[in-house]
Amino acid sequence: MKVILSRKGVDSSHGPVPSLILPSRQICWLPKPSPHPGISYDDIHCHGENLGNIVESLSKGRFSRHSYVHLDPDLNSESLSRSKDWRPLFGQYGAAQSHLENQEVGVGDLFLFYGWFRQGEKTPKGYKYAKRTPDIHMIFGWLQVGEIWPTNQKSLIPNWALYHPHLSHPSPFPNDVLYVAAEQVNIEGRKLNVNGGGVFQFFHPRLVLTAPDQPKR
Repeated sequence: MKVILSRKGVDSSHGPVPSLILPSRQICWLPKPSPHPGISYDDIHCHGENLGNIVESLSKGRFSRHSYVHLDPDLNSESLSRSKDWRPLFGQYGAAQSHLENQEVGVGDLFLFYGWFRQGEKTPKGYKYAKRTPDIHMIFGWLQVGEIWPTNQKSLIPNWALYHPHLSHPSPFPNDVLYVAAEQVNIEGRKLNVNGGGVFQFFHPRLVLTAPDQPKR
């Protein structure tokens, strides 16, 4: 089994808006904005909170709650209203997908997704980043590959997946694919009682990949 680390979500190119660690230590990953119509921050929920409210307050209005997002990977069953057949999805194309193909990434291999996070606190005006807290890179989710669907074979893809940005806004690349989560994580033939894809609910130091920067003031 191969393990692939993949960085996803907002980064410094989108402004100083890291994803959020709630005061409860629950984590809310922020997908990056998209120019394509579709799902918006306002459509997504995280631990009972509306992501539109969160992103507007954290960004001090630089991001709009109505901004469209590139929800990929899509790992959290509670983010949106789902079909009963829904499974976590992750799309890749172009050079990134060619690299995965060259490394023979396929069914049974495991993606670990990480992103930029910072501790937050809630105020009467919404969320803000807590003072003197570090920026960290942290694993927030996983997907073990159960199937791989070429997006140019749309007739073979079930309706429940058609919302995904790699299908609703196809790329010009012929190697555009969706990695679909297995039903359960399987390690060397042993099925674990763990969904084939999902998000970590709480912050834990073992999920942190990089040493923290100096605390923010």
